[in-house]
Amino acid sequence: MDIIYAEVSCSTNNRAIARNGLDASHADEAKRHTSNVLWQHRQEGFPDTSLCPFLFLCHLCRCVSFGRSFRVGIDTDHPGKLATTGVFAYSRNPIYVAFALVLVGQFLVFSNWILLVYVGAGILLLHRQVLLEEEYMKKTYGAEYEEYCRRVRRYV
Repeated sequence: MDIIYAEVSCSTNNRAIARNGLDASHADEAKRHTSNVLWQHRQEGFPDTSLCPFLFLCHLCRCVSFGRSFRVGIDTDHPGKLATTGVFAYSRNPIYVAFALVLVGQFLVFSNWILLVYVGAGILLLHRQVLLEEEYMKKTYGAEYEEYCRRVRRYV
């Protein structure tokens, strides 16, 4: 039995299945093979979304521990106090770790090669920003930041 490989919509898939005399046991296989591979995503469900409540709690903890220190980028006008407690006791860059996890999560849910390129580029740009911020932190906080770097990893 041949399965037609084509880039067609689901309604066209159903007509093609009926027209080619495929029985119901082969319908799922035919649909899977006739989908557009570039935009293919998981049809079995999204087990990755089971992490959402846990990640939401992590987000709440992050918001509490950041306090007034929440910012992205370099603020030369208001350097503030060096944050080393809360989530900063485990990662020097928790918000960039969260951004990277969001990108990876998007790829896991909507797997395609365009998102893979997006994730790679995003993570490279985040790492570049981290390196720029580290230079600024070394100049601004000196020995205190150096000690913090020895105790806490850059990401996780």
